[in-house]
Amino acid sequence: MTHTITRIYEEDETFQQFLTGKLRDYNNVHSAHHREIREAHVPAIQLKVEQEGRVIAGLYGSVYWGWFDLDRLWVDADFHGQGIGSQLLGEGEALAKSLGATRVKLTTF
Repeated sequence: MTHTITRIYEEDETFQQFLTGKLRDYNNVHSAHHREIREAHVPAIQLKVEQEGRVIAGLYGSVYWGWFDLDRLWVDADFHGQGIGSQLLGEGEALAKSLGATRVKLTTF
């Protein structure tokens, strides 16, 4: 049997959804943890910092399986170096801990 690997050059949302669906189908059969998390309430943590009605920073993450999955942390470049990101991170970690998180997974950049 011959297989062909093809590189997809343009972002393909349909293909990404296909892969996600296949992984979920497999994990639902083979992983009780994955099944449970899809059926569980997963608390989101969303924090924003405003100045004069303008959002200048924000954080988004969720808590599951004892993890704080920190997905997004952003501070407007005009406000770098003022400790805003550190304050957001500290507040997010405290909230996550209160929701049962004991570890952090950082996926922001």
